[in-house]
Amino acid sequence: MEAINLEKTEITLNKSEQYQIIPQVMPEKAVDTSVTYRTSNSKVATVSKNGCIIATGGGKAIITVNSNDGSGVQATIQVTVKPKKVTRLDFNFSKLVLKKRTKKAPVIKAKTYPTNADNRSVTFKSSNSKIVAVDKKTGKLYPKKQEQLQLPV
Repeated sequence: MEAINLEKTEITLNKSEQYQIIPQVMPEKAVDTSVTYRTSNSKVATVSKNGCIIATGGGKAIITVNSNDGSGVQATIQVTVKPKKVTRLDFNFSKLVLKKRTKKAPVIKAKTYPTNADNRSVTFKSSNSKIVAVDKKTGKLYPKKQEQLQLPV
């Protein structure tokens, strides 16, 4: 085999999208025209034994098409997968009355949507820590003054 030509050398996909690689082997009448496929990062894109790329997560990966005839000929395609972003947050409550001397501090819990977003982590922050402090990772509230708290919806 002398060369492997690909229709595209770069593609951009959304998560879960697919793209079929159709390699053109040169010369067309080579004794062994079979190829194998390999991904550099299966967290971003996988590739089947038939050359079907599936976008699995945000980032970049290189798919390598290798000749099987021992010639060492190969071709690559760079795959960029757009990350699936969080588009909505739901909270376990929307309004809350905090008492300064509460024994059990309430905890804000957030659900992220869509559920298949790439990064679903949430960080909490108080807009006024003189009234209520919040643990940025757990959402646990620490009231400083008795106050009514309205969460954004």
